[in-house]
Amino acid sequence: MSEVRELTENRKKKAGSGEGIILVIYFILKPLYLFSSGLPQISDIFLFSAALYLFIKDRFKAYIPNSYLKWVFVFFVSLIYQIVVQSVWWLVTDDNKMILTVLYYLFNFSAVLVCIRIGHVNGIEDLKLALCRGCFYSSIVTAIGFLLNIGSGIRATSFFNNPNQLGYYAVLVMSVIAFFPDQLPKWQNAVTLIIAAWANIVSLSKASIIASAALALMYTVWGIKGRTLKKTVLQLLLLIAFFSAVYWFLYSDSTFITERRPLYLLRRRIMNLSVENDSQLGSGRGYDRVFEMGIHFLWGMGEGAFGRFRSLPGLEVHSTYLNLLISYGLFGFMAYMWLIGNAFFSKGRLNMRNIACLSGVLLYGLTHNGIRNTLLWILIAAVIQAGGGSSDKLIDPGIKGF
Repeated sequence: MSEVRELTENRKKKAGSGEGIILVIYFILKPLYLFSSGLPQISDIFLFSAALYLFIKDRFKAYIPNSYLKWVFVFFVSLIYQIVVQSVWWLVTDDNKMILTVLYYLFNFSAVLVCIRIGHVNGIEDLKLALCRGCFYSSIVTAIGFLLNIGSGIRATSFFNNPNQLGYYAVLVMSVIAFFPDQLPKWQNAVTLIIAAWANIVSLSKASIIASAALALMYTVWGIKGRTLKKTVLQLLLLIAFFSAVYWFLYSDSTFITERRPLYLLRRRIMNLSVENDSQLGSGRGYDRVFEMGIHFLWGMGEGAFGRFRSLPGLEVHSTYLNLLISYGLFGFMAYMWLIGNAFFSKGRLNMRNIACLSGVLLYGLTHNGIRNTLLWILIAAVIQAGGGSSDKLIDPGIKGF
């Protein structure tokens, strides 16, 4: 045991010195939105360049470990299916954006390949530490945006283009730290989570606030590693503190809340949740659109040309799950649920801790479409690798080259 522990510690010291730095830099650049939403940002340009560099370095081969070959193959086939669906509906609707939309998914596929390569060539510790360090440094960048009062208004944005992007980013950062809490010093974890929590508050994103609260609750119940009597007692105390804090925040007359504008606006937004138009799943989030599909329910109606629909005409449906179902039908939806669902398992068994750590992302997807966010796919790729085998193996002995 001591030899394994020493080996792990040595790898942690070396982690970050390899190509994991690519992901650290990507995370740092992620909050910096210099162009309009929908266009590649500087983080995307950097990651694409890095992926191209690795591809050339590896002599134009993508090395996929045998243990993840099936998962990557399903992802690849799903992309081909999406291209076919988008191409057909592009010809029908004459909407050129339908072809461009596929590029998001192709880019995320390349990001996944980069993660898999780093995890199995440099080691899983390098991959996990890169993600956590990236979250820490990118949260500092986000905090600088707050200090500079970038995107000032009722709902803050920091360097992002809109508050919902900021809120989703916060949920993803919290999820990374929840999965890999032992990679950074505790003070860095604390700083990262505090900034992410503040990002949730000032963004006033209902979805991200509820998702983060669910993540905190689920993590307290199922996310804490190594259950002992001491940790069980701590778990109960944390649950009591959590529900007490929620009740106090929503119903207290404390001047700490009423005299602090961000907190007061957040409480008012949550309390008015049931009466706001966009809170209704059917009409406000576009769930009614599924009833307009007819037989296309099986293969989908493509992602784009939203003026075709009576529900949310001209707008994208506000749901990850509905977007996949409506755009790519039952076939595409099931493929992506299988891809994401693999992150729920560890060594072939359903892992409640994994579900708890992904709970925020899963809940956020009910009312917002976050499937194209590259951070989501980087996290899923890392979780599948971290849970799929021992981190004591730096290189998988079975690797296929495409």
